[in-house]
Amino acid sequence: MSKKIKFLVVDDHPIIGVAMVLFLNNNFRNIEITTVGGGKDALKALSNQKFDLIILDANLPDSNILSLIPNIFSHDAGTKILIFTMFPENVLARRLFSMNISGFLSKNAHDDEILKAIKTILNGGKYISRDFSDILISDFLCSNQSVNPFEELSHREYQIMLEMLQGKTAKEISNKLHLHNSSVSTYRQRVYEKVRVDNNIDLFKKAQLFGILD
Repeated sequence: MSKKIKFLVVDDHPIIGVAMVLFLNNNFRNIEITTVGGGKDALKALSNQKFDLIILDANLPDSNILSLIPNIFSHDAGTKILIFTMFPENVLARRLFSMNISGFLSKNAHDDEILKAIKTILNGGKYISRDFSDILISDFLCSNQSVNPFEELSHREYQIMLEMLQGKTAKEISNKLHLHNSSVSTYRQRVYEKVRVDNNIDLFKKAQLFGILD
């Protein structure tokens, strides 16, 4: 009897979780699927068992993705993570691949691409979508052009920036990321300086310009 494949699906939208369970059951045999609605519940699940693949939304209300991924790996360094999200690939995918995720896929992807990504990762490979591959090629060919300012942000600064783009106050960010208010203010100022904006409105506009926001 073949070993059971264990999946952990992490998404705060129940309809996405249900759809992914149906998809996995239709395409794989001898599997076990756990679904949770947030990062905290994902970490609880990981404290009790190991999974062959975590299918993880990058935008969870209770977790910041750049903090969550290291916490996942602290439970199981060999865990494979497929980011399945509406976030654009052009900045976030590069940053998350540097943190050793196994794949990044848009929720707009067709079923055949989703299946290809999952099979590739389960077989020990990394999955890079055609769109992201095109971005990497374009970056290489146009390396003499101006650098995307968002790529200059550290992981912590990028965490803060994502929360700022959601309109969170300094207090809300400090509570979520367990930082002092003064530290959040310092990081926020660094974000403004590196992205070369003066306020949240300009930050939002620039994020749209570079494709970080739809």
